[in-house]
Amino acid sequence: MGYEIVGPETVSGREVFGLLVKEDSMVGDGIYNGDTVIVVKQREISSSDIAVVAINEDEATLKRVKCEGEICMLMPSNPSLQPSLVPIKDVFIIGKVIQSRRYFE
Repeated sequence: MGYEIVGPETVSGREVFGLLVKEDSMVGDGIYNGDTVIVVKQREISSSDIAVVAINEDEATLKRVKCEGEICMLMPSNPSLQPSLVPIKDVFIIGKVIQSRRYFE
C-alpha cells in the first residue's frame, strides 16, 4: 500500500482521496490502468465531470454520468466500450476526479 502527497492548493478545504485505477474505461481522457486519480468526495457532479461511481454498492468505476428521470447513462471514454444504462436507485456518486497521476519505472 502506497501513499500520495496532495498539496493544499488541490485540497482547498475539501475532502479528497486517491484511487488506484484498475480499468481502461477512461483512456480517451488519458486515464489508464495503473494511474492514480485524485478525487473530491461529493455527491453532485455535472455530465462533463469524470466521476467515481458505485453500482449496486459494488466496486467503484470511473465514468461520466448523465441521469434523466429514473435512468442514468454511464459513459466511458474508451471507444471500444459502450455506455451502460443503470436505474438511478442503483447509482451512488462517490466523487469527482480532479487530477490523474501516472508514474513510470
